[in-house]
Amino acid sequence: MAAKTMKSRMPLREAYEAGQLARDVQMAPGSRSLTLSDLLLVEDDGPGARALSLAWPTTWETVAGGRQARKVLHVARPEALGATLVFNGNPARGESEPLKIAVNGHVLTYRDPYGDGDTGVWHHVPVSAQWLRKGRNDIVFSCDGPGGWWLSIAPHREIVLNAPERKAVAGSRSELSVDHGRTWGRGLGPDAEQAGEYMVRLSVRQYRKQGELIGPVIDLGATDAESDGASVAGSVRVRSLAVRATGKKPSGTSVQLHVRTGSSPLYDDASWGPWRACRGGRATPSRADHRFAQWRVTLSTGNPKASPEVTGVEVQARVEPALPAWAKGIRLTDGHNESVRYTSIPFEYERFDLPQLKSLRRKFKLDRVIAGAKDELEAIRRLRHWVATRWDWAPPGHPYPLWDAHDILGRKDGMCVHFAIALMQCALAVGLQARFTFGGFQHATVGGKHQGGHEVTEVWSNQFGKWVYMDATSTRDECFLDRRTGVPLSMLEFHDETMRLYLGTRPAPLEGVRAKAEKRSPRLRVWSKDNARPTEGPAPVRLRWGPVYWMSRNNFYARRRPEPIAQGRVHWCWPGYRVWWDAQTPRKPWFDHHTCRRSDLEWTINQVRFAAEYSDEPGVVTLRLSTVTPDFETFLVSIDGGPWTAVGDSVPWRLGPGGNRIEMRVRNRAGVLGNTSWLELEWGA
Repeated sequence: MAAKTMKSRMPLREAYEAGQLARDVQMAPGSRSLTLSDLLLVEDDGPGARALSLAWPTTWETVAGGRQARKVLHVARPEALGATLVFNGNPARGESEPLKIAVNGHVLTYRDPYGDGDTGVWHHVPVSAQWLRKGRNDIVFSCDGPGGWWLSIAPHREIVLNAPERKAVAGSRSELSVDHGRTWGRGLGPDAEQAGEYMVRLSVRQYRKQGELIGPVIDLGATDAESDGASVAGSVRVRSLAVRATGKKPSGTSVQLHVRTGSSPLYDDASWGPWRACRGGRATPSRADHRFAQWRVTLSTGNPKASPEVTGVEVQARVEPALPAWAKGIRLTDGHNESVRYTSIPFEYERFDLPQLKSLRRKFKLDRVIAGAKDELEAIRRLRHWVATRWDWAPPGHPYPLWDAHDILGRKDGMCVHFAIALMQCALAVGLQARFTFGGFQHATVGGKHQGGHEVTEVWSNQFGKWVYMDATSTRDECFLDRRTGVPLSMLEFHDETMRLYLGTRPAPLEGVRAKAEKRSPRLRVWSKDNARPTEGPAPVRLRWGPVYWMSRNNFYARRRPEPIAQGRVHWCWPGYRVWWDAQTPRKPWFDHHTCRRSDLEWTINQVRFAAEYSDEPGVVTLRLSTVTPDFETFLVSIDGGPWTAVGDSVPWRLGPGGNRIEMRVRNRAGVLGNTSWLELEWGA
């Protein structure tokens, strides 16, 4: 067959979402360009951070009169587009004098903009980027008032527990003076004997040195390069391959392109070749018979204030397809090929075979809890309701509960965070992937009442092919469904509806949101407790799901630390969370890991992506199966409605005259099945 030219120019926003990885790059909300990430957090308190709380044992510094606090932050590259100083604390009750802050000798005054008496909140103060120095930067806090201000302290022991690699420097960058700054010592706190770091951070607006976007896999054998792949192709020989990026490269910046090729529809080490640099826009496939290709664009800068901009990537291939004569008698009658969405978060999954999960399943008879459920959603709801009815919400006493359902379920106290952890690990115990997520404005009021935050669980639903929001707190015990489709919402979808209800299209200020009354959504239905069906009326939506956050792992049995200190008991301080931002939701300058890429938070698992290819033998179609399945056990196929059979990643499918159907799915090591891809062909043999 004659060679043909195949072009792929997916809109960059689509490629950004459909690609395999976006590391240290961003497509900011509303932007049409890919740039380097432009926000960097400088901190050394994070691993041991726990905010000031009068209701919970903590440590803090009083800054008043002759007592001054000095924080040293080290900045590698002081050139910046802007900077924000953030600190955790609050004025002492009744204190009216401002806090004085000296940044490398430049003095500014700061007054509490909140004034609601809340303790241990994050304050943010813009500072001139010109004040920053390479290396050591001194920030000194003082107050002339009698009560002064309180600054939170991250204890040295907890910093080192969560980040042993910081042992050499932990506690060496915070100092206290009791004589108006004439002398300084490292002993902190009321007795000047505590070791730790003041919770003071610097958010610097500057571009990362380097980042990369790995685009989606391109099928060079498809008649339509952007089809979903539910088709059959012949083998191909790649004669030439060219890749071109469009955009801007300011002075001191660069863009490099690489390509790799392979024989499977998703990347894996065994069937794909290495990255090869594009020279003059040309690339060489690892093998001429590789049907699939993928590009990588790498952005670099030597100037922290400038980034290259990429507006598009185009792939053009000259391929020679080979279609056997018998394939002319084939007609595609139906097909569904799952598309895989990748996260850039290096999420760490718990293994299903861990003794703690097996013990949890056995000890609490979780199989009985879900026995008889008519579908997976009912099983998840039963599990949620079971957790929600183990105890009544109550602030826990000492010691604070571990990230361990055994510990939590053995107590009779706990808050939303503990219900969420228990549900996450109970779901894992029965083979369902789950993750911990939470949200809340730092300051939000409804009818004058402070709203606070809330922690919940998301469970991966094989039934719906998405993450679904589940609140196992005893006072809630609910999930939310789209009224039209009946599909449960994810956390990010719930965030979208919360912002629409309370803000319309307006952006939310960092200082928080005030509403006169709680809103209800006619678009949603709430399904509470063990009710047989969802409530018919509009669902109540609390003002909590503006800023939303995710833990980047669920493997707290395999590896306890690092973990947030007293999660849920005090304001969120740990910098390891993954934080969502969009046009309405600003980035939080006290956190580091922000993303505006939906796939980073709504990635898919437990699905089969296949590639079907005619073989030379008449009546045989070869299927290459790929998946992203945590704790994967095997692929399964069913032919023409027959039994499910375990197979490898390459399946020879022998067709018979007339209609033929093959279904494909995965099974994880806990025995849970993923959803199904399928292909139907009619052969007029």
